Amino acid sequence: MASSQNKESTRLSVRNYATIGIFSVLMIILAIAVAIPAMSVLYFSLFISSPLIAFLSAPLFTFMVLKVHKRGTVLIYCLIMAILYLISGTPYLAAWFLLSALLGELAMTGRDAYKKFARITISWIICSLFRATNGMIDIWFFSKQYLASGVSKAHFNQVVHFYYSAPWILLILLLTAIGASLGGLVSTKLMKKHFVKSELLR
Repeated sequence: MASSQNKESTRLSVRNYATIGIFSVLMIILAIAVAIPAMSVLYFSLFISSPLIAFLSAPLFTFMVLKVHKRGTVLIYCLIMAILYLISGTPYLAAWFLLSALLGELAMTGRDAYKKFARITISWIICSLFRATNGMIDIWFFSKQYLASGVSKAHFNQVVHFYYSAPWILLILLLTAIGASLGGLVSTKLMKKHFVKSELLR
């Protein structure tokens, strides 16, 4: 009987799915709020947008994982992102995020990993890096579709200049990883100070 109850407690419940869904929507809204204004400034869009989203969204991601603290949380979050890309007309990005789902969840392998801040931060870095490469995937493999979306040829050429340069790509990914890491550090302090010992997080 005890083992049956323990097995049940490790499964994602309807309430858990609802929690993941709510926080996923909040993170999507936050990302849109940063990304849309950034589009008007090329350098901000390329170099600041992803790191800023990674930093600002980290507390939401961390709280979500700690609140649910069950296997599959990161997987479901990434699948929601994949579905979002699918319905937005970019199925290739949905497939890309499926890989993020697998790697993000793999980073949480191990006993009590869903309660360890370091593991949560590593998983968030993985998710953030995949998000940061979305534009690169567009340019590398679907440039015709990217141009058809209405962007100017001059804008396209500027973006290509950075996305076909290994040093610039590494800089973008490095900045994103730094943003996600700093977000993870801030989240750790925030959760420990205000939530871990409260009834909000078990």
